[in-house]
Amino acid sequence: MNPKALVAWLPPEGMEGRIDAFDAREGGTYRMTLTYTDPDHPAGKTSDNSDVAQGEFLELVPGKRIVQRIVFESEDPAFAGAMVMTF
Repeated sequence: MNPKALVAWLPPEGMEGRIDAFDAREGGTYRMTLTYTDPDHPAGKTSDNSDVAQGEFLELVPGKRIVQRIVFESEDPAFAGAMVMTF
């Protein structure tokens, strides 16, 4: 798992990402800051123009599967909790 690859494909359209910390192993974590590139974007989850996500790699199967748990830093209860993503 390469942090440059993660930041290239994970941010949604209209956002760019930056990896702040990265430990690619099962049980390892990463921290990514996503910043809106469009000035007419909706409000961010962490600040007006950004989302900060803490990820944990639950499963890494080279060339087959990545399972990760994501938690957004936000004071808004609508964004509380974790989501699990499988690729």
